[in-house]
Amino acid sequence: MLAAIMGIVGVLLGVLATHSFEWWRERRRWDEQYRFQLYGRRLEAHQQAFALVHRMRDFLVGYDSTEAHPKDDPIRAAMDWWPANCLYMDQASRAKLNALITGAAAFIAFHRGPRTPEGFREANKVWPLFDDALKAIEEGIGVKHLPGTLKPLPEEHDD
Repeated sequence: MLAAIMGIVGVLLGVLATHSFEWWRERRRWDEQYRFQLYGRRLEAHQQAFALVHRMRDFLVGYDSTEAHPKDDPIRAAMDWWPANCLYMDQASRAKLNALITGAAAFIAFHRGPRTPEGFREANKVWPLFDDALKAIEEGIGVKHLPGTLKPLPEEHDD
């Protein structure tokens, strides 16, 4: 009788161990798949942000305050893009891009409103924000965010 009970307990433990391992393996596969899909979306959001930064810079360099409502306003486009995409970006990229969008909006407000020396100083703080945002966006999609099974490509070195 004791041998039968020990046999049943052994079978149950074997089944439990097998199911636990299968569950763990499936969970790991699912996690990896999720990370891979998320990385693709993160890459897409960072690429869109990168393009928006360049569009905003080009727009502000050639900004004409006499044009009432520009047809292609990338600052407005960035504001519209932000709520649907900001959470896919890393924290530094979000902070720098948000500062840039705010700075670009201040630049536009200065050129459309009364021009004071203080307003001029504030409006021109936007220019270094472009480089800060681009650097953060480039670093934000770095190798550290790759899913675990993907290995980074070796970097090429000029010797």
